[in-house]
Amino acid sequence: MDYPPIESFLVGRCGKTLREAAMTSVYEYNILVEGHNRKAQEEWEIRRWEVFMQWSVNPNLKKRPRTPQDIVRFPWEKELVKEVNMEPLTEDEIGRLCDIFKIERNSIRNGQDK
Repeated sequence: MDYPPIESFLVGRCGKTLREAAMTSVYEYNILVEGHNRKAQEEWEIRRWEVFMQWSVNPNLKKRPRTPQDIVRFPWEKELVKEVNMEPLTEDEIGRLCDIFKIERNSIRNGQDK
């Protein structure tokens, strides 16, 4: 890990002295960085909300945003998309499921449309 960027963050952003920066543990540094990032995110979200409110009441806009995310979506708001591999069950797996749930084999379509 390169120390000068850490030192400049601790002294410049957090207001620590050089001695305090040298005595800061990695754990404390991580907490400070997380707090700084969270504060910056909140400030960006406040600015977006202000723009959203101004645009919402502007009579000259043809298409008004319905949510603040319509104006800008931040990287920390991206939804995680999980890919699901949908493969048909084998006959053995279907048989075991039928036994567990006590249902008839012909009531399961196994992904095929009727």
